[in-house]
Amino acid sequence: MRAAPFLVLGLLLGAAPSRAAPFELRPTGYLQAAAVLHDQSSVDELDPASGAPLNDDRVLVRRARIGAIGAARVGEGAAARAEIELDGNTVDGPQVGLVRALVAAGTAAPADAWPLIEARLGLMPTPFGGELQRGSRHRAWLERGSAAQALFPGTHDLGLEVRGQWRFVRYQAALMDGSPIGLVDRPGQDPTAERDVIGRLGIALRFGEATLDIGSSLALGAGFSPGVPATKDSVQWQDANQNGVVELSELQPIAGLAGRPAETFERSAIGADVAAAFDTGGWGRLRLFGELYWAVNLDRAFVPADPVLTGRDQRGLGWVGGVTHTLFDMGRLGLRVDHYDPDADANERIAAALVPRDRSITTISGVVAFVGWAPLTVSVQYDHERNQLGRGADGRPARLQNDRLLLWAQVAP
Repeated sequence: MRAAPFLVLGLLLGAAPSRAAPFELRPTGYLQAAAVLHDQSSVDELDPASGAPLNDDRVLVRRARIGAIGAARVGEGAAARAEIELDGNTVDGPQVGLVRALVAAGTAAPADAWPLIEARLGLMPTPFGGELQRGSRHRAWLERGSAAQALFPGTHDLGLEVRGQWRFVRYQAALMDGSPIGLVDRPGQDPTAERDVIGRLGIALRFGEATLDIGSSLALGAGFSPGVPATKDSVQWQDANQNGVVELSELQPIAGLAGRPAETFERSAIGADVAAAFDTGGWGRLRLFGELYWAVNLDRAFVPADPVLTGRDQRGLGWVGGVTHTLFDMGRLGLRVDHYDPDADANERIAAALVPRDRSITTISGVVAFVGWAPLTVSVQYDHERNQLGRGADGRPARLQNDRLLLWAQVAP
């Protein structure tokens, strides 16, 4: 009888390897390093407000990703997964952070296909459009377009998503926190209890070696306008004659202000995306893509929207289109044009007249890459930016010089 517990323990330990055998763990990772050879907006100076360097002609580690994906069968026709990914970079000094961490359960599916239905919980890509969900390691350009960066900074957010595929139809629906990890203020920390509803419905067709993906997206949620504390009446002294003596004429009364509580506001966006890829008869593979964004009060990075303060909604419009051509598995050419207007109703006063203000940015970007030394890719990229963000000698809007030439390399096993 005394040997019975040891016998049971031995049976359990003997059975453990057979239960754990179906679990598969696959490491992932890649690294992108860049040298900004020339940036027209770069100056050898510090930002007077933050003290950060304004020099952008530098070498940086843009992304150093490492992670793992674990999967296991949990029942007849069912599977569970876990994904985790860390990112290190030197964009704002050396830093390491979590960019993906999720658990998922659903029907079993091949590794290169979506399941019929799957639920995912944690930190994941925002299910809007095609550009946000296409991984950085598969993109010909170092960064996404301006609209994607402004509306969904960081691209990853905390939430619960249900997704799947039936034949050629793909669907995604999610409740997201609405505070992506790329936010400057409170990344990954939602100040409101409301959730953003985000989803995409699309079709994925395959014709031999050719593919076609078409989708439409919707985002509905709530933004946050922080409150303002109340202030009391006060008196300010300005020593106008610099004699160090308080004089009645140098005292200025300052009236107190009533406080304002924090408020939420509605924000939304719709989008449409298309991508097609096919072989060109021995001349390599051609990929065409395009995407459209239409948003209200959703800008969170370029011109952050706050209709509570401005007293009006902020309408934004963006689009991106481009083509890449891989030649004989050795080189790759790419051309992309993206446009983003963060505030279609913006205006300003010039002299005595109130006139519309153009805050839009159009970027024409070309890239030439050598891909013959897989897994190494070396790219040269030039970005030409058209904008009206500068000021001429007469004070009128003018193009702000902001072109950039960079050399960047990626190793992605």
